[in-house]
Amino acid sequence: MNWGEQPLCIKAYFLTGDLGEVRKIWLRGAGHLNRRIICAEKIFIPVLLNAIQKRGRPLSGFAPTLENLWLEVHPLLGLKETSKATFLSRTWKESRPVMPAAAAVWLWMRHRATTAKASYGESLLHLFFSLADLRELLNSTEEFRELADEVKRFEIRAADTMRFSER
Repeated sequence: MNWGEQPLCIKAYFLTGDLGEVRKIWLRGAGHLNRRIICAEKIFIPVLLNAIQKRGRPLSGFAPTLENLWLEVHPLLGLKETSKATFLSRTWKESRPVMPAAAAVWLWMRHRATTAKASYGESLLHLFFSLADLRELLNSTEEFRELADEVKRFEIRAADTMRFSER
């Protein structure tokens, strides 16, 4: 039997490790997810809708540019208005490649929390136990990705994407 054909025992680190360390990892991951979802809701979706509708009109009195939407996003992220360069380099740059997925998660959680009267955390946890919900989320991600392909500012270079093969 070859190495890739035999079952291997995988130790679940989070079950055997220090609970304090697990909590730190969980909180860091939740923070990343929160920032991605805020960017999806407040930047990606408004710009995408405006471009698709070809409105060219302002949203909430502002043209839907990153410059203007930053004014709405920075308080939600707990950043000062002067932290724009930090936001662009640390949050927005890392968020752009996953915007379709973050938008799908935001939409799914919002719908689930409304229909099931569940909290966002409960809704997100449910996702890990439902193949139907996961399939719905992946389909929404693909739809957002196809729409984003039509908006030049959301073009994603191959170097910014995850690679699953050597090609």
